[in-house]
Amino acid sequence: MSLTSGPDRMPMPPVDQLTERARAAIEAVRSGPRGALLACFVPFVHTPEVLTLVQTLGAQLRYRGGLRGDLRELVILVVSQVWHQDFEWVVHQPIAVAEGLALDVVDDVAHGRRPSTDDQAVLALWDLATELQHRRGVSDAVYDRAASLFSNAELAEVFALIGYYTTLALTMNAVRTPVPPGPRLPEEK
Repeated sequence: MSLTSGPDRMPMPPVDQLTERARAAIEAVRSGPRGALLACFVPFVHTPEVLTLVQTLGAQLRYRGGLRGDLRELVILVVSQVWHQDFEWVVHQPIAVAEGLALDVVDDVAHGRRPSTDDQAVLALWDLATELQHRRGVSDAVYDRAASLFSNAELAEVFALIGYYTTLALTMNAVRTPVPPGPRLPEEK
């Protein structure tokens, strides 16, 4: 068994054991743009204040951010692939396609390959997100290329996306959040 597969280590607490703060935090998620408490947020039900902060940041980045939708989803898929997080992949792969990210780009990302595309914005963000996660920093050449295509506000949003979805990926990998049906990432080599 891999470290990230097996029984859910932190399932939803029984409804009668939820604190008032937990109930309020759950209701805030359900009444927001997601319309439901997704499994990626269940571990945070145990810390309602964190749930509130995490889901609020996610809603800002996902629903009110300034980055083009296909590029936002590209960044999320890169994070998902780096951390081999199938829940994020299953949820965001169809969103990426619906937002206009080309299927061949999605396939390249799934296999950890630099996309074979002429879209310079896609290439710049793939390079930036991949280098940051694998090298824990960004070279001047990669940063300067991204900065020539994106504003400081857009780059700050990219970094927040990487940090946010990495937080979710690490949490779900640690607690073994169940993965819904859908197209999963290829097996790790």
